[in-house]
Amino acid sequence: FIAGGHRELTVLWDYEEPQVAAIDGWTTPMRCRIDYLTDVAIIDLKSTRSANPDDFAKQMWNQGCFVQAAMQQDGVSAITRKIRPYYWLAVEKEPPYACALYEPDREDLQRARDTYRDWLRKLHVCEERKEWPGYTSGGPMVIQAPRWARPREEF
Repeated sequence: FIAGGHRELTVLWDYEEPQVAAIDGWTTPMRCRIDYLTDVAIIDLKSTRSANPDDFAKQMWNQGCFVQAAMQQDGVSAITRKIRPYYWLAVEKEPPYACALYEPDREDLQRARDTYRDWLRKLHVCEERKEWPGYTSGGPMVIQAPRWARPREEF
């Protein structure tokens, strides 16, 4: 399954946003680093405290690994014109170093793909307008200490 592939492969491609109605399409250069690529799969090696399916899924979602998976799959597909399945090979950091092989759910992977493409669209708009929104626009904002740090009577 993992024989005959390429380790630590950098993939460069152009993301192409199609023209929609009167809005011009555009391209942006993309780059990703693949842990292991074979003719049949993309494999991402992940060290983890827990390879338990529930724990690992939460970790992968919280760390943006679903988005990474979608981008890597799209990058390889753009270069090879072949869609390969994506797998995480989870290896626990502590003995007995339990391992598990996981494939992202297709619907979740599509949501992640939609997310990163939406980020690219927002980036494109910022670059076009030369406007980079932040947390404030203008003067200072007043913030309060967190609820736990304030006296109870303020609640």
